Amino acid sequence: GGGGGGGGGAGGAALEEQRRKQREEARKALFSGGADDEDDNLFHVNVQDMSFIRDLIIRLTKYINKRMPLAADIRTVQGHFGSSVASFFSFYRWIIITNVWAGVLCLVFMILHFYSLYTSDPAYSDIFTFYLLLPGFMATSSYGTDDRYQYLALIMLLPMILFFDAIRKWINEDANSKIITSIEAEQANIKFAKQFLCCWDHGLTLNTDVEDLMCTIGSNMNTMIAVEKEKGKTLERSFNEKVNLFIKRSVGILLYICLLLASWASILYLKAQSQQVAEKLASYIEGASYLSTSIVPGAVTVINAIVPMIIDKITAFESWDSEKTVQNVLLMKMYLAKILMVLIQFVSNLFLGDPILFTSSTSMYFGYDFSTLADAAARYKIRANLETPFDDVNFRCRLDQVGASFIQIVTVDFVLSKVIAISVAYVMTFKAKVTKKDFKREEFTVSKKMVNLLYFQGLIFLTISYAPLFTFIVLVFQYSSFKFEKAMLFKFGTKPKKEWKAQDAGNFFIKFYLVTIIVTGLLSVYLFLGSTTHAKIEKLLNSTVEFCPDEESEATATCTTLNSTEIVKEAAKMCGPFTEETSAWAMVQKDISGFPTLAQILYEVVVNVLIVWFIVLFFFLKSHFAESSLGVAETSINEKERAFESTALANESKIRKLTKKINKMELAAQAAAAD
Repeated sequence: GGGGGGGGGAGGAALEEQRRKQREEARKALFSGGADDEDDNLFHVNVQDMSFIRDLIIRLTKYINKRMPLAADIRTVQGHFGSSVASFFSFYRWIIITNVWAGVLCLVFMILHFYSLYTSDPAYSDIFTFYLLLPGFMATSSYGTDDRYQYLALIMLLPMILFFDAIRKWINEDANSKIITSIEAEQANIKFAKQFLCCWDHGLTLNTDVEDLMCTIGSNMNTMIAVEKEKGKTLERSFNEKVNLFIKRSVGILLYICLLLASWASILYLKAQSQQVAEKLASYIEGASYLSTSIVPGAVTVINAIVPMIIDKITAFESWDSEKTVQNVLLMKMYLAKILMVLIQFVSNLFLGDPILFTSSTSMYFGYDFSTLADAAARYKIRANLETPFDDVNFRCRLDQVGASFIQIVTVDFVLSKVIAISVAYVMTFKAKVTKKDFKREEFTVSKKMVNLLYFQGLIFLTISYAPLFTFIVLVFQYSSFKFEKAMLFKFGTKPKKEWKAQDAGNFFIKFYLVTIIVTGLLSVYLFLGSTTHAKIEKLLNSTVEFCPDEESEATATCTTLNSTEIVKEAAKMCGPFTEETSAWAMVQKDISGFPTLAQILYEVVVNVLIVWFIVLFFFLKSHFAESSLGVAETSINEKERAFESTALANESKIRKLTKKINKMELAAQAAAAD
């Protein structure tokens, strides 16, 4: 009986040891940087109840994730440049995968749209006509009033897919971050031994994978040592040093706020008063009148170039402890300075799409009257300076030009950023050869790269309302940009001078991505669907719209009203699926008017209480974050209990064995005494 019990205890201990190895494999995947949001489920599996089938599914999932598109690129980048650089590419890869699902949705709607175009009476003749870079079948004018629900569904589903997938990733990244913190706390006394002695994956078969892992191990070691040095400096800091540091950071934050407000105010003023500023500057500079149209855009460009350099200096002055904190602070500060340019592009084209926005009480968005902000003449000046003029030669309607304008901005930013990066790199290489000095590789700054990525994404989100099918083409831009960044990094770049841990960087990046999609994507769609004057035909244009057609009326601050002929002329520039509707929301209410209760619920739920949905989302996220914290704590407790049980079983087995030996010794002693 005792022998059987001992065998059972040893078997239990062996089984528990095997389970512990399985958990360590999951932890190893997380710490190696290869674990993306697709691996999140690995850490929520109850290993105690794991069956053979579940174990097989987990292994299959890990196998698929290793061979997902661009996964090998991320492993290579991490091996050669560290986890901080790899965190940028990992996040970029998630954006591409998310847009793949959006692209699939666009493909379905594109097929439906082609069918509608070919079966319409008369058939749409400009399918493959290009408006600048906008294909005819993607133009808003290709959608008729019969396609209004198809267009409505498309521009609502696209941003919602991107938004809710970002929410899902935020929840998963938060859970991963807490798991990492828990594991690091448990293994604080053995982290170096674990990294140095238990770091090799014996399942590798390819030479490239072996080389990447070797580089990754070395990079992780350097990062751990750098982090430990930073902790030592923080702990050794005196009280006076802490006070001085607090003052420096407070002053730095104050300087940044002043810089941000000054740059925003300057750019907005230059944009809103561009013509007047240009003329005044030209009057002071004799013979420079021909430069008047370039003065304001040039000044804005200079401001955007100087602000990041000043932000770098301010952040260095603040003397943050860790390089990770420095990168996070830089990202936040530069993002706030950069996002304004996206909003300016949005407002400029919003004026183009809505010819009477900011001119009278007729132009209202969900009941808000923009005409109350200033008198008619002042509003006209602001609108004239911010508005993109309508090109009646190349476009049949305003919304087509808006869509083409956004696509042109995205394409120019995509191409120009690559041309500038290549040009600068080769110029610096040529300079090094001429001066016979070593070529100095450019340090890869994660914060700057992330700000540029978010800016590019913001421009893409603006196209959803006016050219939603272009999202399908965006995939080519994003994939090409990913490969370009990697190629430039290996050819001309170098790793950051200071190492920093980036396992939970995605949890920080995703917040800025969510802000970007809300401010650009969701807001633009919301305004587009809620406008009562955006792309409407003659009968919806108010005949009392105030209009300032010439400089004389501006000078006298008196504005005329559009007559019936001007209204008809303006109405001819309207196109799209909602030209005969008061607004998209009003269209839905009208079409379900036979069901008054449903119509009222729809209005109250979708339109009238938008803020309530943000409150609901806030509490939803808060509950999930709390749940993940409890889950991590529960997992940690369960692991400690299993470890205790395993130790107890092993000790019980030893006790039984020792008891047997003692019994045998007692029997032997009794036999010897009897003799």
